[in-house]
Formats: sequence, C-alpha cells, structure tokens
Amino acid sequence: MLGDTLKGRAIVLTEMEHHSDIVPWQMLAEAYGNELRYVPVKEDLTLDMEAYEASIEGAGLVCVVHTSNVLGVRNPIEKIIEIAHKNGAKVLIDAAQGAPHCKIDLKELGADMMALSAHKMCGPTGIGCLLVNEQTFQEMKPFMGGGDMIETVTLQKSTYQTNEHRFEAGTPKIAEAIGWDAALGYLDNLNLNEQHQRLLNIARYVADELRSMNMTVYGRHDSDDSAVVSFLHPTMHSEDLAHLLDARGVAVRTGHHCAQPLLHRLGINGTVRASFYIYNTMDEAEQFIQHTKDILERFA
Repeated sequence: MLGDTLKGRAIVLTEMEHHSDIVPWQMLAEAYGNELRYVPVKEDLTLDMEAYEASIEGAGLVCVVHTSNVLGVRNPIEKIIEIAHKNGAKVLIDAAQGAPHCKIDLKELGADMMALSAHKMCGPTGIGCLLVNEQTFQEMKPFMGGGDMIETVTLQKSTYQTNEHRFEAGTPKIAEAIGWDAALGYLDNLNLNEQHQRLLNIARYVADELRSMNMTVYGRHDSDDSAVVSFLHPTMHSEDLAHLLDARGVAVRTGHHCAQPLLHRLGINGTVRASFYIYNTMDEAEQFIQHTKDILERFA
C-alpha cells in the first residue's frame, strides 16, 4: 500500500510487537529487500529509546504497539512519533490493546496510521480498522482487487474509487461492522478514564497478591498502563495452572500471546495472563486470587 514510500528504506519495529506487527513486515522485507530494525526492551520492561533514536536514520516507517498485550506497558508514543517525523519516517500505531482503555485521537496524537481490533472493544471477532491521516491516505494504493473498490472497469484497465472503498474489495463484513458500531456506542457512554483507574487498581491488587505467592509478575502497572497481569509460578507449569483455574470457572490466557520475540527476550516460553476489563469487578479479582491460593496449596 505504501510501496513507493518504503522502497529501499528500513522499517523500525520493537521486540514488544504482536506477531501481527512483525510477520507482514517480514513478508514485505522478503519480497522487496527492506531492512528490519528492532528496538530492544530494557530490563525495566520499557523500550530502549536511545536505541530507537539510533535506529531511525534512513527508516521509512516505524511500527510500534501503543500498549503491550503481554506486559500492559504503555509506550511513549508521543516521543516515538516526534522522533520519527523529525527523521522523515511515517508511524503506524498498533492500538488494539490501548484503544479499549482510553480515547485516542489520531489527529491529536499525530500518528500517520493506527490499527484497531473490534474484539478488544466488546465487539465481534474478525473485523478491525486502519485509521489513516489524509496525507498518508493520498499516498496509498490498493493492495487487493475485486468488486466494490472500483470506479470503472474495461477490458484494458480499471480505475478505483477515491474514498476508503478503494481498499475494500468485495463484500464487506456488514454484520460485524454493525456489531462493532453497537459496541463503540456502548463504550462511548462510559467514562473510560474512571474505568481505567478502577481496573488499574484491580490489576495492582492482583499483581501484589501474586507476588506474595512467589509468582513472577511481568509488568509495571503505572498510571498509563493497562490492567493486564502476566505471571509465572516457579514450579507449576502455566498450562497446568490455567486448566485448574478453568475447572473453577476462572478464564485466563496462557502461552506466548502472539509475542514470541518478547517472551524470548524475557527468557521464558509463556505466561499466565489475567486481563481485566470494564465488565470485571474487584470481587471477581479477589475470587481469582483465592482460587489461585487454593490451587497452589493443593498442588504446588
């Protein structure tokens, strides 16, 4: 879509990225020879901004996660964008984890592109969106061919619509879009700032309780971070703990969370992840902690 802009230029990523923000760029690099540069994660689980500044020269695009789906860490997006634009690079923000927890204004933020996913925002699976500023939109070319995207078709050539439909070949996800619209309307009626603070308090409580059980917790839970608590027990396998919690009606996620490079950087194969959102309560968090204590007393 931005082939001319990226031709011969490096793409800057981070060790913190979800696979969805790594694999496509690896495919692009294999096809067009782009250099991929990765910003490392420091011991305190933040990005190495000195390394980022050193890697930006000659880059055409910076792709960075707004908030880590593993750590809940919110990156210094504003500074990342400022440095990128100063060096002539565009910025794509993966806001799938960040947008559900706070209102993000693309224009105010200054990013060129921002990706969202409906299922992280109480919406249906299988649909997302890419928000694009006007300048970048005018530079983009269609990457799929099909029906609704066209303006005219002859046997010799086709012309494309000038609006967003030029990137939406074929029948759109109509039912999913209607469902997502309903979810966005629901979220819009909430005070996300209040919810954010409430959920962070829950996450901090859970993290402290898990540490008291000799768990390793991966995350900071600072004021801008998300209410995600990834953790590991020193002897009990994460899958075993998850199955035992599931038997008690507690749903957690295990594995590498589609972020294998980050897990490799941390020296682990996976974690147990407890994610708290607007439908969760402190009472549920306390039940989760009690169930975990009971399991450890019996099996660990």
